[in-house]
Amino acid sequence: MTLSNRTLLIVGDSWVAGAAGAALAARLRAAGVTVVLDGKVGRSAISLTHEFPGVLATAGAVHPDAVVILLGMNDTASGTDLRAAYQRIQHVFMAALPLAPVFALSNGAPEGTAHHDRVVAAEAAQADVFGARAIPGADLARPEDMNASDAHLTHDGAGLWAQRVAPVLDDTISRTLVAPGIGRTLLSSIPGAERMFRAIIDQKGAQ
Repeated sequence: MTLSNRTLLIVGDSWVAGAAGAALAARLRAAGVTVVLDGKVGRSAISLTHEFPGVLATAGAVHPDAVVILLGMNDTASGTDLRAAYQRIQHVFMAALPLAPVFALSNGAPEGTAHHDRVVAAEAAQADVFGARAIPGADLARPEDMNASDAHLTHDGAGLWAQRVAPVLDDTISRTLVAPGIGRTLLSSIPGAERMFRAIIDQKGAQ
């Protein structure tokens, strides 16, 4: 796995807090990836925009190489409001962690299950904001992986889901990252460079 020796911060809802997050973290850690999970039951894109202080404190302590936002199941907002929430998430993380690219991954909600349409709508908003760094995850789960609520995975389903998701994350994220530590080392060697880089990102986000 090309993400070996990297650190990923995965921020999301009950999928991150529960069996899915645990299974994905275990699979990635077995391949040499350091994984930090920040999951909260019921979290949505909009609710995350009110939780930045705590999440960014975790991010600041971890210094991740990349951030993965795993949401969608609880995104009851739609259209402009939902895109604005994801834009805010992207901007805040980019400003706080200028060297850590931010990716979006939607919950699994295969066609025919109760939350499929909602998650697909969230995927569209994620794609609008994150572009190639948005990973459509609805169909990375199978109907037989889901529990009776259609909102979560069974224990076995979580393992199968993680088996599918880990290589997708590895491929998508590794294509974005530069050689380990080079960018951060260069910035840290130049006085004030990281602060200046962050100011440039803030200015672009305000345009």
